[in-house]
Amino acid sequence: MDIVLDWIGAPYLSKHLDLLKTRGRLVLIGLMGGSTGEIDLAPLVTRRLKLIGSVLRSQSREEKAEITRGFTRTVVPLLESGRVKPIIDRIFPIAEVEEAHRYLASGEHFGKIVLTWKSF
Repeated sequence: MDIVLDWIGAPYLSKHLDLLKTRGRLVLIGLMGGSTGEIDLAPLVTRRLKLIGSVLRSQSREEKAEITRGFTRTVVPLLESGRVKPIIDRIFPIAEVEEAHRYLASGEHFGKIVLTWKSF
């Protein structure tokens, strides 16, 4: 892979580095699984990998606005054209939100879990 966006952190650090091809980038955008991990540094230098950390929370409103504009310019056209698509694992009706949460907590999913509901 060229790039991995990781919001989990420590438990997946080594696995995500293994997924990257030469000159790949691992971008840490969250630490839900923990902030302390141990990795083999050799792949970073031999495959010229980049490890980047970023978080929106501590950025100014102006920085967040610029990031939003960049996303709109760069990513939204890819989504609209269908060139980039989200991976949806399962879709649950809102009435099954507890089951959806159990499924999410199980870690068995790959991709997004979507809740749907109808307007009455």
